[in-house]
Amino acid sequence: MQLRALRDLIVIKEQDLEKFSKGGIALLGDDKETPATAAVLSVGPGLYDKRQKRLVPLNVKVGDEIIFVRNSGDLTKIDGEEFRIISVDSVIGILT
Repeated sequence: MQLRALRDLIVIKEQDLEKFSKGGIALLGDDKETPATAAVLSVGPGLYDKRQKRLVPLNVKVGDEIIFVRNSGDLTKIDGEEFRIISVDSVIGILT
């Protein structure tokens, strides 16, 4: 089963971002205040701008790796896999 995003929503799969100490030791844990990374799986068509009378597409695309506000959006589970659905406003940046 596939999940298709609507409007300005994005379906993502969260990824763990390893953190390292100054000495190069990997630090594990869940820091609630740091942004999270994710792979974009589905992107909605965008929002309709009533003034310009046109659809404004989103800046992210399927396959992008993004940084987003942790704990934003909604979690959903499909076929045993966990996905998060967020608004494009929760995206902080795109990793290149």
